[in-house]
Amino acid sequence: MRCGNCGAEIDNGMTSCPYCGATVRYMGQSNNSWQQGGWSGQNTDFNQGYQNPSYQSQWNNYNDASGFKSQAIALVLNFFLGTLGVHRFYLGKIGTGIIWLLTLGVFGIGYFVDFIRLLFNKMKDKKGRPLIPCSIGIRVLFAILAVGMIIFYVFVASVLISTSTLTITTWDGQGNVNETVIGGDTDVDTNIALEYEDDTPSDDAYTDNEQDTSSGYSEQDDVENEQATTVTSGVVYDNNGIKVELISYGVSEWGDLQLGLRLTNNTNEALDFISTDTSINGYMFDELFMYETVGAGETVDGGIHCNLDELTDHGITEVADIGFSIELSDSEYNTVDIIGPFSFETDNAATYDYDSRPHGDVLFDQQGITIEVLGYTPKADDTGINVLFYIENGYTDTVTFNQDYSYLNGIEYTDDLIYLKLNPGEKTIYSLSFYDEDMGAMGLTPRAPFELVLQLSCYDTSYSSVAELPEMTVSVG
Repeated sequence: MRCGNCGAEIDNGMTSCPYCGATVRYMGQSNNSWQQGGWSGQNTDFNQGYQNPSYQSQWNNYNDASGFKSQAIALVLNFFLGTLGVHRFYLGKIGTGIIWLLTLGVFGIGYFVDFIRLLFNKMKDKKGRPLIPCSIGIRVLFAILAVGMIIFYVFVASVLISTSTLTITTWDGQGNVNETVIGGDTDVDTNIALEYEDDTPSDDAYTDNEQDTSSGYSEQDDVENEQATTVTSGVVYDNNGIKVELISYGVSEWGDLQLGLRLTNNTNEALDFISTDTSINGYMFDELFMYETVGAGETVDGGIHCNLDELTDHGITEVADIGFSIELSDSEYNTVDIIGPFSFETDNAATYDYDSRPHGDVLFDQQGITIEVLGYTPKADDTGINVLFYIENGYTDTVTFNQDYSYLNGIEYTDDLIYLKLNPGEKTIYSLSFYDEDMGAMGLTPRAPFELVLQLSCYDTSYSSVAELPEMTVSVG
């Protein structure tokens, strides 16, 4: 039988509805008894009332089970589509349903409140009628789902806010892929221990034992000894109205490796702060970049940064140090000054082996110029492969390396060409990219073995040839 007040299924013989608390008029079966929807017996007043047209209409409305809404259905709609107000549309509450739809469940608060009310069957439909209750098991199930959802969101938020390690996939020089875990922290730590080494001449730095007490480090007169000073954060350059402060190091919210710098320009003109001669672990690394425009009298928080995929594509598995200089240029792109070089060591520097380097097949090693092919690795974004080269300048002058041409299986390839400059003593790991889309357009099978033929030239600052480099052939795959 059903409760005449809320329409819920109840057991015969019950004197009150366990769901809504209404008294059940049950007088037992007799020849003249009438029983329908939970109301039965010989109650003369009730039977007379039932004959009243207005009461009969109301009774039919409540007694018709198809007119009642289901708590179970409302719970399902609220749990999965509650922020869109679908459960309120189901209950006939069109106006508040539209509000829920436009505000995503009143910014999530209304969604949560409705879920609790539905879970304990405290919501009614538009006509004020209670919902047909669902079983205790269904309600317990939804409660468990809600708790699980909360735990999941808390876990995802904690991962996005802070992660202690960073996994980078890299190469072993033979085309094999390994996974290496390096330290990282998405929540940038401004107190991470860094080593600061400044090669700036003494007239461009603190002199006469001048000390910046706010940053906790002092610069002695003899800066040419290049003694490293440990700083947690603070001023690393302050001269001629230009100040550079170290403020953070880590992985930014955009997934970039970033050395955070606060740049202050107290001159009378706007200046561009542009990174130059950037390096990681002693290897020149152009993908490490900064370009910040700072107005006269202004301070900007910026920094040196690069995408983590670039580290992977160059086979860098850990960051021990970051080196760079800063070029200052005016609005007409004239170089005003170059400050630095600066070198910052991370905690990995203590264990990093600076005496070793990756080795591969030697393509050229004469007149101070060394070129080796190290192997290949899939691109981090899985759009192709990278062929990695070790290039070192042991010549006495800055050398520019330029790729004249390259062929893949006899077909000319012009989509990615080598062009770089190395100062004396500098080295780099250069990544030459071959994209699947480009390979397919050339009629080649992406990532299938191929033969790379390339011709490089190298010249010094006077544009004189440093060495006659031979045509180089590399088998990939």
